[in-house]
Amino acid sequence: MDPSPAPLLVRLELRAVGDAAFATNAARSVHGAIYQMLVGRDATLAARIHGSQNPPL
Repeated sequence: MDPSPAPLLVRLELRAVGDAAFATNAARSVHGAIYQMLVGRDATLAARIHGSQNPPL
């Protein structure tokens, strides 16, 4: 039997903090991927529109 419950509580708290950090990093990664996808698509679309309105001479 554990002589003190504190080590268990500390371990649980550290695990919860680690899980929260993992979830936060995962959310940032997904957000960054979506942002890059949308920015890239919008930039390509803007270039196409600009190119169609101003044909090369």
